[in-house]
Parts: sequence; C-alpha cells; structure tokens
Amino acid sequence: LRWGSVDFKACSIVVERQARKGYEGPTKSGEARTVPVVPHLVEALAAWLAAGVADSRGVGSADLVCPPPPPNRKLQTGKRPGSNWGRYLGRVQIKDALASAFEATGIEPGTLYEYGRHTFGSLAALGGISTWRLKEIMGHSDISTTERYVSLAGQKLTAKELVALGA
Repeated sequence: LRWGSVDFKACSIVVERQARKGYEGPTKSGEARTVPVVPHLVEALAAWLAAGVADSRGVGSADLVCPPPPPNRKLQTGKRPGSNWGRYLGRVQIKDALASAFEATGIEPGTLYEYGRHTFGSLAALGGISTWRLKEIMGHSDISTTERYVSLAGQKLTAKELVALGA
C-alpha cells in the first residue's frame, strides 16, 4: 500500500498493484479495484501521515504506508532496484511476527491469509455487507470464492459472541 493509493476524502483505498516474493506487479486479475475503509482507519492514517511517522524527510505518494524498519530499506520493482524508502516484508518476517502474537495472546495459530481475508469477509458479512458487494471489494471473479470467505459454518460461537447475540 502506497500513500498515493489512499483516498482520504472518499474513505477508500485503490488496489492497483500487489507485492509477491519481494517484487511489485499488477494485481492477480490485472484490474484495479476500490476498497472502502472505515472512517476511523482513514483518520488514523491521516494522523500518522501528518505526524511524519513514516519518515522525517517527508512522505511522497509513491512511498509505502508501512515500510519495515532499517536495515531493510531497498525496494524491488520488477527486477530493477527502486527507491531506498522501503522494502516489502517477507513471508518469514510476517510468519515470525504472527507466531509471537499467537503465543502472546493464546490465539490458535493460523496464517495471515486465513485470519486476514476470512476475518474481514466474515465480519463484513455480519456487519450487513452483501456477499455480492463483498465480491467486488475483495476482487473475486466468482461469487463462490467470496462465499467461502464469509462462511461461519463449523465455527463454535464464543461466550462473548453468545452474549452479543442475546443468548
């Protein structure tokens, strides 16, 4: 995610590119999509940008929103080295950070993919977003793919969820 992809006024993010294995390229479908975000996230991003948290020399529209800390400051675009502003987090870094978080919180371990997309899809559906609209937001070409993400089948409700449902 680059700062230029965040539309603060429209409360949305334009997804035009993806990062895989340290390289940047087009999205899987080759098409851009606009993803709505909650106002609270937009406010947090605006405050972070205004505070210059990302970099003391200023932030440009091509800079990464969440670059890793030094010394990993080399970005690869295609096969050519790019700016020295940041580099994508690798699978090992993310996996290690998740393992620490799961251990610290006692949450059952899983992958970022499982927890990220499935949680987003399920919570969005519970919040009232239709599966058809969610299909567009998540960039799926087939509704059956989206249905797998919003399914809560086979998942026991926690005590807190039961209370929230009035049980």
